[in-house]
Amino acid sequence: VLTASNVASLHARGFAGDGVKMAVVATEFPNLSALAGRRLPATLRYVDLTAELDPNVAPAPPDPARGNNGTVAALIAHAAAPKAELVLVRVHPSAIHQLLTVARAALGDRGTSE
Repeated sequence: VLTASNVASLHARGFAGDGVKMAVVATEFPNLSALAGRRLPATLRYVDLTAELDPNVAPAPPDPARGNNGTVAALIAHAAAPKAELVLVRVHPSAIHQLLTVARAALGDRGTSE
């Protein structure tokens, strides 16, 4: 994907994500703890919005059936913009309203989710 996009030419010209905040939104981020500080930046922020759906504010358990698309997307985003601030946001697939929360946060709205 990155080779086809010619992102290396952007890196060569000094465009590597400096001053950029990038969010990846997905329903799962398997193996995140093993990758943070290795293939993903140790400074990444992980926000799990599935916890707001539980009365005990506990994150939803991982669902292996959902695959690893979130983790793959995070790896690609980091490779494309290695100096960007990376924020990974886990949402529940049945709670589409959580995307509104992510959009508001991206625009600087510090309010709460719906």
